[in-house]
Amino acid sequence: MLNAYPLGNDLNQLDLWTARGMRMFGFSYIGNNEWADSSRPLPFFNDSPDALDGLSEIGKQAVKRLNDLGVIIDVSQMSTKALVQVSQLSRAPMVASHSAPRGIVDIPRNLSDKELQLIKNSGGVVQVVAFPAYLKPLSQGTQDKL
Repeated sequence: MLNAYPLGNDLNQLDLWTARGMRMFGFSYIGNNEWADSSRPLPFFNDSPDALDGLSEIGKQAVKRLNDLGVIIDVSQMSTKALVQVSQLSRAPMVASHSAPRGIVDIPRNLSDKELQLIKNSGGVVQVVAFPAYLKPLSQGTQDKL
């Protein structure tokens, strides 16, 4: 499952979806939600970077519940603060199921060296997404048009 937004404020939804077969959970996608800040907040929805200061209270509770349920936590697309908090709270390895290194393309969606190290330290893995815009820097001509 990617994005806690449809779950509202109901932590019990994690139990329901796990019973239905959910084995990996990503807190955020594009835009913040009530559980976690996204690496890409949506200003036209009045999102702001780190609006929740990472994870909300329900987000923090969800980390423990997901660990108890044996569900893998996917930190792709989370804000840096949220990812750091997951690393502090989780008792299990973290996974970034579709990310890329910020050292290659410097965008908030990609993972910084610090974030990569936290995932490594947890015993987790990073799966690199094969999306050209995240892996190949924009040409100077393209950047000049932005």
